[in-house]
Amino acid sequence: MSSKRAASKRAAGPEASAAGPSRDEQLRLTRRIDWRFLLPSPHLGRVALVGPPDDDLRAALVSAGGTAPTELHDPLDVGRQLFDTVVLHGRMDRNALALAAAVVAPGGRLIAEIGGPLPGPLLRREASGPGAAVRVGRALAAGGFASVRTWLTWPGHDRATAWARLDDRVAVRALVARRLGNGSGPGGRAVGWVAGRVAATSAGASFIPALTVVAERDGDGGSLIARRLRDAEEGLEPSLLVLTPRYRASAHVVGLALDASTGVPIRVAKVARIADDASLQAEAAVLAALSRARGGAARRPTRLDAPGQATHGRGDPWPLRVETGRGGSQ
Repeated sequence: MSSKRAASKRAAGPEASAAGPSRDEQLRLTRRIDWRFLLPSPHLGRVALVGPPDDDLRAALVSAGGTAPTELHDPLDVGRQLFDTVVLHGRMDRNALALAAAVVAPGGRLIAEIGGPLPGPLLRREASGPGAAVRVGRALAAGGFASVRTWLTWPGHDRATAWARLDDRVAVRALVARRLGNGSGPGGRAVGWVAGRVAATSAGASFIPALTVVAERDGDGGSLIARRLRDAEEGLEPSLLVLTPRYRASAHVVGLALDASTGVPIRVAKVARIADDASLQAEAAVLAALSRARGGAARRPTRLDAPGQATHGRGDPWPLRVETGRGGSQ
């Protein structure tokens, strides 16, 4: 039995069906779809899945939404159904892309998972390889999607730990620097500079292990995290590096708003992976206690807002807190 099928059976076993998955199991499952936090809202609504069977992806979508996604393999499967979130993975041929785009509801979004481990897709020039991202993005933009953004997904879709938009040179440089052990030397800075310059090109995208295209039928393309980190005075969307830790106890996704000149985080957002998670409230209580104990304002932990119910503009709550960034070694 494959590991994916074994994981699916564990998620759907008698204990899970009787009482639901444990918190640890729910976190393990939902880490597979951390791209939720690149969306205006992590609430997925009605979900369709286009592509070959993927037990881990399906189990993650079930865990996040509470119901199984509708799996579509042929235009005849569609009928008149429309979906809030459509996930496309596997081979990116025209038929699959057209099918996925056709079933996105007004106000909905399409997530295309593109690429895999190099050098296979690059050498074989597969239609599902990373170089397909530019073609997919252009096709969706031409097809009427209001916002199309492509995210570098490191190191791959199954175990993504970091995300940066391909057209965000500051974030790409920061991601490369992290992979090179801070990349503070001349060599690291040079590699980061080159990566930031070429990542958004078709040739550059061909060398990236995995990419995620997020296309919105309507809207401005802003993610929940980016909107909360936006400059309060100038209304500018920041350079954004999203970190998705995968250690067992990790319950949060972290967004870093980066200084354009230095790449140093100036604001930090933490968002809970599970909607009813109270851990951010507990963290806020600890910081408040430290603030009272330390007295002087210069010595207090700094935060920009209290934890609580961040919304994406339509009233759906999600726990998120924003703090000021601090310099230092990683």
